Amino acid sequence: CDDGDALNSPGLPEVYDLQDNDCDGAVDEGFSPWYIDADGDGYGDPGIVVHETERPEGYVSDNTDCDDSDEYVYPGAAEICGDGKDNGCTGATGDPYVCLVDCYRDEDNDRYSTGESYTSYSSCINGFTPAENLLSTVLFDCNDANGEINPGSPEEPNDGIDQDCTGYDSITWYKDIDGDSYSDGVITYAEVGPEGYRLPSELSALYGDWDDGDFTVHPGAVEYCDGKDNDQNGLVDDSAICDGDTLSETINGVSFELVYLSEGFFMMGDEFADGITSALPLHPVTFSRGYYIGKYEVTQRQWQAIMGSNPSYFTSSPDNPVEQVSWEEIHTFLNDLNTANGNGGCTKGDSGCYYLPTEAQWEYAAKGGPPSLATATRYSGSPLIGPVGWYRLNSGNATHQVGLLMPNELGLFDMTGNVMEFVEDWYGSNYYASSPLVDPAGPTSGYYRVRRGGSFFENDWYNLLVYRGGTIPDYSGANYLGFRLAREP
Repeated sequence: CDDGDALNSPGLPEVYDLQDNDCDGAVDEGFSPWYIDADGDGYGDPGIVVHETERPEGYVSDNTDCDDSDEYVYPGAAEICGDGKDNGCTGATGDPYVCLVDCYRDEDNDRYSTGESYTSYSSCINGFTPAENLLSTVLFDCNDANGEINPGSPEEPNDGIDQDCTGYDSITWYKDIDGDSYSDGVITYAEVGPEGYRLPSELSALYGDWDDGDFTVHPGAVEYCDGKDNDQNGLVDDSAICDGDTLSETINGVSFELVYLSEGFFMMGDEFADGITSALPLHPVTFSRGYYIGKYEVTQRQWQAIMGSNPSYFTSSPDNPVEQVSWEEIHTFLNDLNTANGNGGCTKGDSGCYYLPTEAQWEYAAKGGPPSLATATRYSGSPLIGPVGWYRLNSGNATHQVGLLMPNELGLFDMTGNVMEFVEDWYGSNYYASSPLVDPAGPTSGYYRVRRGGSFFENDWYNLLVYRGGTIPDYSGANYLGFRLAREP
């Protein structure tokens, strides 16, 4: 069909060249124009076109985009206020859209508004700023005359100024979690103190609490026997009186040694069901305050130094326990002992006063004191009587010097055997069933005074720690009966 052009003849493939390459009577059949869509908005640039039988990547058939470099500009696009462009390709000059401007009062130009606003068709008047220039339109400026006071400003605590517009000036609060009025120096700032924080005026010290989780530990605290340095002086339990601590006093030339028991709790009565009905029921007893109890039974040497005579039957050693003394004579001894020690006329409860222990105090001591120290045994300090007590089978039917056998857990000697020991209480065979649970002092009346601890001439059953007996208070003929002291701290 064109013998002058070798590219045109029947059977040749058609290419886009405005000729009938295959001589079929049609020019460039199958080819279409495609326009570049550089911004990907679906509309092409009419100035850049290719002709292909298939759509090339990045090209579209539409050629009506008036700005192929901006995806927000194409025929029919929504007009954007203030961008200076003909977003919808309408042919208008400049920005055809009339912009509405929200203006917020910001006199101090800190980009926070008071919340007062109006809408403008152009620009904002002096003292107002467009919304898009603000850091926030929901956090309001509480002082629009000072650019350093706004919701974004750091708060300076305790200056009386609300810099961050929270409605209050932040206050310094010191941590005192344990409520002992001493802080460990950790602070926070708030209008209202968080739980566990207090004002400086409410504290004894703003710093220095080593353990703010324990109210017993702070500078100047009372030292307790708890394995802690309560008063923070670098020493543990140094000034406290602890269970087992000893006190020694010399009165009229002789030494009296005592052991301390703190306030605490124990189970009073027969724990082993040994058939001592008067020691039932087993029941809890609590002591509200601590006391001292004699490390040894009162000796003949001590009695002689106070009373001027020795009533005992067994006199082989002045360090044998005194015996053949009545309950009433013991109280005469106590009066004279307190007088010699500068506490004449004192009564139980007075500091430093010597007295006869109650039955509960005696049993608490015999059982080893608090549960942390005590071990449940039938005899004081041992499951067997021989290591701790002089009784029928090892005593030779006589008393022995105090302190020769093993002590119990508290360091008390002869709580089992040697001589029985008077205590303060009247005897009541059923008293344990009605005993007060705190500081029991025995029945209010009776015929006998309680004796405890067994003796040298009795067998092991009568020497059981919980065995209870009674003797009339004016009887002084028993060479198997003595006593042990108690003392107020």
